[in-house]
Amino acid sequence: MICLNPLKLTATGIGAALVTAGISLASETKQGKTDSPGETKTIGRVSYYLGWLVVLYSLISNEKLQLKGVGDLRSILQIIAVFIIVGTSTYKHSLIEKNEPVPKWTEVLLVVGWLILGISFGLAKGKKPFVGFAKRGRTYVGLVSALLVLLASLVIIPKDEKDQVSAGLGMSIYVIGWVILVLANSVQAPGSASSYID
Repeated sequence: MICLNPLKLTATGIGAALVTAGISLASETKQGKTDSPGETKTIGRVSYYLGWLVVLYSLISNEKLQLKGVGDLRSILQIIAVFIIVGTSTYKHSLIEKNEPVPKWTEVLLVVGWLILGISFGLAKGKKPFVGFAKRGRTYVGLVSALLVLLASLVIIPKDEKDQVSAGLGMSIYVIGWVILVLANSVQAPGSASSYID
């Protein structure tokens, strides 16, 4: 039987909602569908960065949302992945705002960051992170989440924005990817002290 840790579920869910709201507001601003583009852009950025901060905290904290035992391979990879994703996204959008060409390596870095994040869900806490890696369901769940978000953010959402579609297929897939990530980070075995099924 599989159950969900309510603290992890709530924290990761709030962070994911803030990140998604930030992306949605950024899309609205790009398409000129807001009466106050400056304010909307600021609110979107604050929501995006605050959301990722909450998500990162919920990823590396234990089942009680305490920062104990941080420093293992899984936590380190998750921190690196989030910094790659947020840093690259920030740089990419700054170029778009200036109407400057976006280098292809930014998309490569985003793919790398999300794949690292997805793979990290399959690692165990402790000194033997790769034990049982291929047998863990969350290994593949994490990768599915990463691939859905990448498909949405790099392919479908840009197309939707060109077609002046605010909440189309791209945002739907993006949200589904984040929902899967939230669930992957919240799974625990019944009566277990761990937030993850090993």
